[in-house]
Amino acid sequence: MPVHAYMFCRSDAPYTSPSDLRGKTIGCLGYRFTVNLWLRGIVQDHYGVKPEEMKWVSTLATEGAGFEYPAGLDISVVPDAEPQDLLLDGTVDAIFSPVILPGIINGDPRLRRLFPDSRAELAAYYAKTNIIPITHTVVVSESLLAREPWVADNLLTAFREAQRLVDEAYLEPKFLSTYDAVLNLEEQRRDFGDTLYVHGLKRNRHIVETFVRYAHEQGYIKKLPNVDTLFAPVSND
Repeated sequence: MPVHAYMFCRSDAPYTSPSDLRGKTIGCLGYRFTVNLWLRGIVQDHYGVKPEEMKWVSTLATEGAGFEYPAGLDISVVPDAEPQDLLLDGTVDAIFSPVILPGIINGDPRLRRLFPDSRAELAAYYAKTNIIPITHTVVVSESLLAREPWVADNLLTAFREAQRLVDEAYLEPKFLSTYDAVLNLEEQRRDFGDTLYVHGLKRNRHIVETFVRYAHEQGYIKKLPNVDTLFAPVSND
């Protein structure tokens, strides 16, 4: 997911990089969301600002999934508020969000993305890390896998075949409904390669290990697991 494009601020704000957010207040729909975990990790690793060096405002009364805020975090909760409203009224300085703000979609001139050129930041991050942030996984219960071990192999085969069909279809941009798809796809292949998404742990290990490290550093998990133990053996291909 192109998480760099999910940081927002007011148009009149002086910020052009996450490094400008040290000491600032960051609003979020929910602190624990995966996009926010990635953003905090990236901001710390590549822009030098730790989550503890910012203040946080969440609009969820409870984060859910048994999540507890890590110790030492300066966070307040404004239940049921709209993050965009908190940004516009000055309660927060920027927003980390798992969804695009309505004002961005509607072209509200008071709002903008944090980066003046989010696409360039995405491309630079990928060139440096070879990481496309993963935000979802497919989970199979251990009891089902023990009973029906073929399930993991068939799922992986199905996803790989689906990806092959999509990649093949995208060779002809007229299959896409966006008017400038031909130009967008050419830019995407230039910046990210011909095959953007690949399946299996072997080619994604560095991404999964980065994600797990972020989860540990940010207090989601108490210890770092061996990522091989998280996946069915077939997924190591």
